[in-house]
Amino acid sequence: MALKKNDIGRRAKANDDSEQIAYSIPKFQVLAGDLSRTTVYREIRDGELKSVKVGRRRIIPRDAALDWLRRKLNLETERQ
Repeated sequence: MALKKNDIGRRAKANDDSEQIAYSIPKFQVLAGDLSRTTVYREIRDGELKSVKVGRRRIIPRDAALDWLRRKLNLETERQ
């Protein structure tokens, strides 16, 4: 099946993480450095990582992901 020119552009844009406003749990796992699913849900449960329930899905807003990362980086810097 041949891809149309417009299909290629849409797929590239859909895969551009900087354009996303929220991430699925699996996508966040990869973006955060291959975290385990258990670790991500523990961070959510402990209130360290904000998430939103949409229907049956749980998503992580981009701003929440960036805030979480900044806090983790600050903790590491303070420990050194």
